[in-house]
Amino acid sequence: MDGSGPLASLTAWQALDDDARAAFLAGLASQLGDGWQAGRTRVGRCGLGELVHAEVGVGFACVPGGWLRMGLSCDDLFAAAAARDRGGPTTAWGGQPLASRPTRWVRVRPFLLALAGVPPVDDRGASDGGHASETYRDAVDAQREARADGPTAQALIDAYDGASQAGPDREPPMRLVTPDELAALIPTGFRLPSEAELEWALREGGTTRWIGVAPDVVVTPANRRAVLLGELANGFGLVGLRDLQNLCADGAVDYDVASPTDQDARGADLPDRIARWAHTYWQDDDAELLGVHAGSRARPDEYGDSILRLACDLPDAAAPAGDPPAPLAEHAATLAALAGDARAVGDALAALGYLVRGRGDDVVATVVDVLARLAEVDAPTRAALLVWLADAQTGGHRDQTVAEPERRRRHRLREDRAAIRDAVAAAGATIAGFLDDDAPGVRSAAALALTFCVDADADAKAALADRLGREGDVGVQAALVLALLRLGVGFRAPAPEPLIRAALAVGTAVDGAPNLAELVAAIRLPVAPTLAFNRGDLGAVAVGVLRTLPREVAGEVAPEVAAWAAESADAALAQVAMALAFGPAPATAAAPRLADDLTRVERQVARALLDDRQVPWARYGLPASPAARRRYFNLDPAGPFDRFVTDGDREVPLWFLVATAAHAGTPLDLERALADAGAAERLAIFLDSDTYGAARRLPWQLDPLLAAAGDDLPAARAAVDELVAATTGPLPLALVRAVAATRPDEALPTAILAGLDADGAARAPALLARFEPAAVEAWLLGRLAPPLAQALASDEWQLGLDRTLVQLAAALAVAASPQATRQLLLLGWASGQPAAVRAAVGQAAGHHAALTAVLEEYDGLPEFTSWPRARAALPTYAASPGR
Repeated sequence: MDGSGPLASLTAWQALDDDARAAFLAGLASQLGDGWQAGRTRVGRCGLGELVHAEVGVGFACVPGGWLRMGLSCDDLFAAAAARDRGGPTTAWGGQPLASRPTRWVRVRPFLLALAGVPPVDDRGASDGGHASETYRDAVDAQREARADGPTAQALIDAYDGASQAGPDREPPMRLVTPDELAALIPTGFRLPSEAELEWALREGGTTRWIGVAPDVVVTPANRRAVLLGELANGFGLVGLRDLQNLCADGAVDYDVASPTDQDARGADLPDRIARWAHTYWQDDDAELLGVHAGSRARPDEYGDSILRLACDLPDAAAPAGDPPAPLAEHAATLAALAGDARAVGDALAALGYLVRGRGDDVVATVVDVLARLAEVDAPTRAALLVWLADAQTGGHRDQTVAEPERRRRHRLREDRAAIRDAVAAAGATIAGFLDDDAPGVRSAAALALTFCVDADADAKAALADRLGREGDVGVQAALVLALLRLGVGFRAPAPEPLIRAALAVGTAVDGAPNLAELVAAIRLPVAPTLAFNRGDLGAVAVGVLRTLPREVAGEVAPEVAAWAAESADAALAQVAMALAFGPAPATAAAPRLADDLTRVERQVARALLDDRQVPWARYGLPASPAARRRYFNLDPAGPFDRFVTDGDREVPLWFLVATAAHAGTPLDLERALADAGAAERLAIFLDSDTYGAARRLPWQLDPLLAAAGDDLPAARAAVDELVAATTGPLPLALVRAVAATRPDEALPTAILAGLDADGAARAPALLARFEPAAVEAWLLGRLAPPLAQALASDEWQLGLDRTLVQLAAALAVAASPQATRQLLLLGWASGQPAAVRAAVGQAAGHHAALTAVLEEYDGLPEFTSWPRARAALPTYAASPGR
């Protein structure tokens, strides 16, 4: 089959009439041999031909060849950005698009691709015929349109958990497989499709960007759910693309410029593989949007089922010859939007933003066209594009500037962006012209665009120096200073404003001894609105400079950095301060260290950040909880777990002995270390070990300790009461149980209940019966008040709330509160899991006569399709009177 035959391209095939198609298909089946026969002459919206193999049990589309622009282009990303609910220059996709970049041209020869996954065998796992996808689509439609006829919560659950629902209008059930099963399941003469082949099929021969969406349909925020949750089959007639992971022959390799230009699989021997599919169950938020793009790729995950879709080579099939049909870069729609309204500009900048991350091998053509448009756009857009040019040269100038500066480090600039820097250098005069723009943001951004242009000509450098002498805005002055320093141009420094001093400290940090005092002062500076460099946050750049300095140098200012991190509650800066003092955090927990083993700087930094919960304390060998660290530094009195014990020829705290044994994986001889400890002391030690998170490391259990302590109840009670008095915040469940055990015939103090959390109450429901019912009701209503206030103020579901509600429902067995019952049932709708909450409430409250009427009233209500509809119908559930 040469490159000029009917399958040379999609248009060539579509030009054939039915008789010619039938004759071609019959001849092709004859060439392929036994088992093959011609099928339908027109399959799918694009009208492909079909061949059928009797033994496989599924039809195959005759996929034409052609040129595939593989990966996410700028316009691909723009189309997705324009379909978001919320516009703006940033997206919620994280690093997902980077897995599909840079783009590349791939020659695709004609091949056969199964229309569906292989059918199931016997009673083995099978797909549901698209039933769950359809049900979820109907639920989303009903909620968005505020209709009452959508699927109920139980219908959704049944759709997810049900067996195949295949019917005449649904896709057939397909066998669910694991990657390990593939080799044994592929019949002789067949193979897995490569991901290039699957992307070609998902793009319908390069005519559409979205899975299952016709090329003439523009996806917008208004229609995206109806369109992207629409038909189960795509234009080539393929089904099994929605929520079924189509495993590829390729291993999970990254795109790069060395990728082959044909469709053959890459890295097929790697243990991890790539899959293609549209994750449509949750396509009602911006974060998931890109998953329905034909160019999106990912590893198979535990949230979806995989199928085996077969491919087959055609005899003598040839890929297209000659050059690709267009430049690799595809950005015309994106750049045209830069002259549009605010939404269009934001979407275009969001798309462009991904081109400066990852490899930049396909970006230079876009840079050239952006340079040509600078004069045509308004000032804010021009400033944003000039900043983008700096990012395009470096791969993200923020990432580069928080590392070491690039002055005289040409060999450390990214080679994949050398052509981009050449293009910017060639346009140096154009960029320098914007140094005199009326808008300070544009002037600052123009300086930034030249900052990383190592081959900027003398005229551009002279323009920077000249503008500095005339510039009156301090933020722009700082941008000019940083540009001139990095380009090695002499200049007269402007007045020593704090921002200028910071710019000088940052820009000269690699030329001899750094000015540590000014770098630390820079960290405290507020964001400068007219400084384009790192979005005006020069403090973050100063931090980056400090992190490149030797530890013995930067460590001297680590306490000052830590003090500012604590004062400003900056968790990221706190971790930087720890790294400056202790070195980079190890990947796993380090051996425990005593306070006396710390250096002066380490001690100062750790004490300054004592209450920070984000620092990975255990990886530095320090106690993980704030309470334990306060004891560690003698700021709070020692507890039972801090008692000193013998360890060889020295005395160490018990917590240190336990932690050392756990880290080294050696046996812990606790009996010898605590030979003189009585039952009450051992109980106190066990309970206090929770301060260090070490209870699981002790070879003891709470119940035997409580039983042993019963022989000396007064001593045990005194020890437990002392621990309660020293505890701030919620009491650990073990401590509450100990309070109850040491007061066997008493009602428990209400103050103890106030410290109990929902999880503790659920794990030990019998404890609640030890409190007065009125106290339990007050505790329950207090726990319900925050989620209730949040739910009443929001139209969104509170995912995960149902677990807390189920835990709290156990309290109704003690406190028969109609008000709490109503609130729990109402919040069940806010959690999206009303059936689970109703079951828990019924189990705990069903035997209380006072609550029977509440449950009967609730059970008589209709099913609601959304939380807002439930909230509107149940207003009295939140405000009903108490007991």
